[in-house]
Parts: sequence; C-alpha cells; structure tokens
Amino acid sequence: MGIANIKDPRRGTAQKESSAFYVRLAPPDKEKQENNTKQ
Repeated sequence: MGIANIKDPRRGTAQKESSAFYVRLAPPDKEKQENNTKQ
C-alpha cells in the first residue's frame, strides 16, 4: 500500500487500487485456510 500511495498522490484511489490488487492475489490462500477451518 505504501508503494501505491507514493505512486498515486490521491491516497483514496491508490488504496482502493492496491487493495483490489492484493485482494486478487490473496484470496486463494485465505479461502483455502477458511475452507479448511470451516470444514
């Protein structure tokens, strides 16, 4: 997120873009962990 904030002076936009970017990368591990925990 820090890189995105520096890259885009509009922090709100930068955070949204970086969040969406990391959310796309993160789900597989998180979903697997959540599914394993639930099941």
